[in-house]
Amino acid sequence: MKIADAELEFRRYFVICDKFAVRLCFANFFGNAYLPHRDPIWMILLGKSSSGKSTFIAPTLAFPNSVPLDDLTEKTLLSGFNPGKKGRDNSLLRQVGQGTLVFSDLTPILSKNPQSAGEILSQLRMVHDGNFIKYTGTGKIEWHGKIGLLAASTHEIFYWLEKGRSMGERFAYYEIESPSDEEVLAMHESSNTSAKEVADIMKGYYEKTWIGIREWVAVHGVSDLVLTQAQVARINYAASFCVRGKATVHTAFKTGDPDQLPAQAGVGRDIKMFRGILQACQNIDQYEHDDPSKSLDDSWIDLIEKMAYSSINLERRMVLEILAWSGKHLTASEIGAVKDLGFEKKSVELYLTPLHAIGIIRKIPVKPAFKWALDDEQAAAFIKRVAWRKGLDKVEIPKVIEEPEAAVGEEINQEDMSF
Repeated sequence: MKIADAELEFRRYFVICDKFAVRLCFANFFGNAYLPHRDPIWMILLGKSSSGKSTFIAPTLAFPNSVPLDDLTEKTLLSGFNPGKKGRDNSLLRQVGQGTLVFSDLTPILSKNPQSAGEILSQLRMVHDGNFIKYTGTGKIEWHGKIGLLAASTHEIFYWLEKGRSMGERFAYYEIESPSDEEVLAMHESSNTSAKEVADIMKGYYEKTWIGIREWVAVHGVSDLVLTQAQVARINYAASFCVRGKATVHTAFKTGDPDQLPAQAGVGRDIKMFRGILQACQNIDQYEHDDPSKSLDDSWIDLIEKMAYSSINLERRMVLEILAWSGKHLTASEIGAVKDLGFEKKSVELYLTPLHAIGIIRKIPVKPAFKWALDDEQAAAFIKRVAWRKGLDKVEIPKVIEEPEAAVGEEINQEDMSF
């Protein structure tokens, strides 16, 4: 059985617009199971509530090395409990082995109180890196190994992850392409199968396909990643752009202006992560086509570009897309008045200011209001190629009456925060 068979069965119950979501779930498990020299793949499928993202993940529970989780605490991964000679250490890391943690929704875990969420994120970074050391009242406890992660989440996750992004990203993101409300309603009228019934049906398809992949690897082994120079250049640019686009910029309480240099991680981790995902995808694609020598076509590089772009929070992306598609110099009020954004001027500036500090966009001092521009042609072309929202090339910029800009140093009413 092939992944294409699973995708075809899915379409009996759901409207599927995204051609990569199911394959990424298999690539995630493949990379963690068969690429020991690579870092573990930690992937998050992004989408709005009820967009179907968890639907693609749920059947992976049929895989023998899948570990389902609905919640985490600071003590779940590795506890300081001393079981003695006859007891048992129930810490998750002691039981998982070399498996993959599967979360149907990661957001509630990270939306705990800030102290708990921060501790959980710190622990997850250590688990990803393969070394977890913890000191407790009973002494030093440690874990070493490799564990994968596959999760679904809404865009709210970026709010909770913002503080730790400058320490180096461990997650790869992919925003699934969702069907329209009209398409979903039409499908619901023709299908009465519950989500649980679909998950049970699809577990069989996933399980049989995974068995086929294992048998394929037993015969053909695992192929090394092969890329053309043009593909390498595209991957490197995508990684560089996303590292800049998701950088944390701290702003002052009184003025709203940046008061620290942007906290930007290096690009190396992202490139390694994308290459690991691509090697897994290459092997999955070879299995699908029964061709152990098949090279990656450019559609998989399109995927990596979309993953890189998905790592930038939604509001920044929407602002960038409006500037890229319009090709004009726009005020914050004009950007905010565009349909589907609908932000007031000050809210738009919360996202324009860090993009300017990072160096992606330019701020033009004109009267009565500053204008903002995306003059980098390569960046604009990249955004238009990977953006999910289409039709912005025809967007109408509403006419707005601009108020004069506040004088330098004038206080604004906003919290001291990072965006």
